Amino acid sequence: MTPRRVLVAASLLVVVAAALAAWTVVERVVADRDLRDARHASSVETARAAQARAALATTRAAVRAVPSLATLPASLRQVADLDTRSVSAIEAAVDAGLRGDVAAYNAAVGNLNALNPDYDTALEALRVQVNAALLALDPLTR
Repeated sequence: MTPRRVLVAASLLVVVAAALAAWTVVERVVADRDLRDARHASSVETARAAQARAALATTRAAVRAVPSLATLPASLRQVADLDTRSVSAIEAAVDAGLRGDVAAYNAAVGNLNALNPDYDTALEALRVQVNAALLALDPLTR
């Protein structure tokens, strides 16, 4: 091999080595930047998750603190029971009317009318409970 070819080969090797070194440095810088960005994104998401957990805990505590929510099922069952009794009284009145039995019809209507005060009381209690719950939960909607 002639000295000129050795010099060209060595020069070519130096250029390739320099290009490889430059490429490695660039890749390292890009990798460092990507890692920094990923760490930042992770910290942002961790902070958001912590905020979401805190908001959820606050909401759960607020919902548990609404006493009227605990009494709703019993009030709803009472209204449902009165609905069932009202339907039965109406059916009895209709049946008595179809049979032409005036006394049975009047008795069924009397039974239905007797339910009205209890029905009104139960519905008013339910309305008060629902309104109290809605007012207590209102701050959570803001």
